[in-house]
Amino acid sequence: MLDDTKRAKQEVAAAYAAETRGDYRAAAYHYSASGELVSGKLQAWSFHEAAVAFRKCGESEQALIPLQSASDAMLRDKDPYQEAQIHLTFGNALADCKRWHEATEYSRKSRHEFESLGYIIESHYGAIGEACCLAALGEHDAAATIYKRLAKVGNPQEVRSQALNNLALLNAELGNETEAIDLVNEDLRLCKQVGDSFGEFVANVNMAQILAELGRDHEARSYTTIALSLGSAYNKTPPYVIAKGLIAKNKNRLE
Repeated sequence: MLDDTKRAKQEVAAAYAAETRGDYRAAAYHYSASGELVSGKLQAWSFHEAAVAFRKCGESEQALIPLQSASDAMLRDKDPYQEAQIHLTFGNALADCKRWHEATEYSRKSRHEFESLGYIIESHYGAIGEACCLAALGEHDAAATIYKRLAKVGNPQEVRSQALNNLALLNAELGNETEAIDLVNEDLRLCKQVGDSFGEFVANVNMAQILAELGRDHEARSYTTIALSLGSAYNKTPPYVIAKGLIAKNKNRLE
């Protein structure tokens, strides 16, 4: 009879295998099963990974359940860095659910926590989450200020890429289409330069969305086709679903 620790390790191994084949829902359930078998920091880690996996398959409401369990585990066995990670993911999941005020609080909290611990790169992700919420709440200037700071040369590539994409979408929403397109093109150059296939995939999806909104259907279709070819490895992620939806809408418009 296996003890709980060995069973938990088996569940984590099964979660890794599920992630490798792109089945994030199965991974989430295996991580959650692991979390039920352990305690303290290991329990917090397992439930946090379950939440991350749920978000990857677009089930952010479901992600909030293991996140609360991870947060409860932290009350019993403190780890400031791990706690900041949980708060960051809480912010992202709440934002997915359009619970903007709560999401802002968690994202801002994680940013401050990472900064106080000296983890500047991680704090950037908290700032991105905070900016996304501010934009959704109509505080466009505050959001743009954060994105512009994060998009500067010298910041990590993935941070710059997210900031450029989000700033592009914000500009498109405000009617600054030319600037939006320029920002996505800048991100595409950056992603190609460093070989970031996922970033390039997301940028192509965003470009297709912007062009579709402008009625430039042929160009939008071209970018969507490129996105789908790049995104075959990410076919269970929300951007891929968006791209498939754009292809269907575009087909109807062009027929």
